[in-house]
Amino acid sequence: MGFRTYIDGNSVGHAANHGNAKQQKLYAGGQETTAIYGLIRSLNLILRNRTHATPVVLWDGRSWRFERFPEYKGNRKDTPDKLAAAAAYKAQMPSMVRACHLLGLRQLIAGNMEADDLAAILTRDAVAKGDGVALITGDKDWLQLVQPGVVWVDHKSEPERKCNEQDFKTFTGFANPLAFVHAKGLHGDSGDNVKPNTGIGEKGAKDLLAVFPCVRSFLNTPLDEAQDRYFLHHGKKMPSKMLNLHTDPAVQARFDWALELMDLAHPSIPAPKQMRLTHAPLNRAGFEQFCGEHAFHSVLKDMDRFLQPFITLDKEFPKQ
Repeated sequence: MGFRTYIDGNSVGHAANHGNAKQQKLYAGGQETTAIYGLIRSLNLILRNRTHATPVVLWDGRSWRFERFPEYKGNRKDTPDKLAAAAAYKAQMPSMVRACHLLGLRQLIAGNMEADDLAAILTRDAVAKGDGVALITGDKDWLQLVQPGVVWVDHKSEPERKCNEQDFKTFTGFANPLAFVHAKGLHGDSGDNVKPNTGIGEKGAKDLLAVFPCVRSFLNTPLDEAQDRYFLHHGKKMPSKMLNLHTDPAVQARFDWALELMDLAHPSIPAPKQMRLTHAPLNRAGFEQFCGEHAFHSVLKDMDRFLQPFITLDKEFPKQ
């Protein structure tokens, strides 16, 4: 049995760029370098205790979701400040990819997929082969991938927050990942601009899915029986918005639409296109030059210690 580590590149990069509102922005030669510096520092911390695993940094391509919902994530660029922040981050992307390349890390991207989709594909493959998986991300959408042998790790917290199959209910409030993702289908995701307008919010979704294992189970249960089960569990009548979900095809269609965008195991997800895996040996001289170009003096002063986890990984998992 092996072990794999899948790292959400943009989650790490964005956290480094925006994680501390009081932090001073970094620049070199007129270009902002805050996200670049934060990424390499975070990767060092993430990998320092994970040199036994094969790490892959996953990047976002242009999501297939935009074709089905053009307003997907539209609220992330709906003000001049948000547009400027997005542009500043995007300008640092080539250097972040280059840094990972010089550090000898595998990187994977698909032209039509987000890192979430790639993580789902790779996790299914790893589990089928009997391998364990660590999912390194601050994105709670990846929690739906938790299963035996798979742990979700929030890189943004200190110490790291983790969620595995045993503590999934305590961590999320849902009995299993299916209930978790069905709840998102009911109340949506404001961060991604997915608003199904089912009338059921986060609390209502938790109340409903405390009684039924998933929304499909609720819809397939005769209404009278569903109401009785809800009353027995909660000691109160089922709210009218849940009755509407059970009886109104239009509300059910809005749930199905949202679920298609958020369920990483949804059958309508297309196959990956233009998938590219890159990997080169650790290039110390190149990385030292990179740090000089970007004025990362603190890394240069402690290069031996900084590179140690990457050197170990390079020896254990050489370029194939």
